Amino acid sequence: MVYQKKPIPNILKGEIGEIEACAWLMSNGYEVYRNCSQFGEVDLIIRKNGEVMLIDVKTDCKSKNAKSKSYKHCRTKSQVKQGIEVLRVNRETRVIKFVDHKS
Repeated sequence: MVYQKKPIPNILKGEIGEIEACAWLMSNGYEVYRNCSQFGEVDLIIRKNGEVMLIDVKTDCKSKNAKSKSYKHCRTKSQVKQGIEVLRVNRETRVIKFVDHKS
């Protein structure tokens, strides 16, 4: 019997990316608190050295050679007003980094 690999649904890709982001943040010394629902503008609340940050995790699977999605302007007006930062997770390249919204 031959099994065909089924594509992973986008919602599951996002969940996996969020878990990878949590592991990365914790390995970098952050305390991590997850939103227990799939709704809301904030995915994670993180804390390090007394500083608290609100995080929206964005997961993608683009390779280094593919045109990369820009996350510089992906926050809603409400997220900008609340100071929510974006943490980008590239599942294919395994790169996880904060998006610089200033440049």
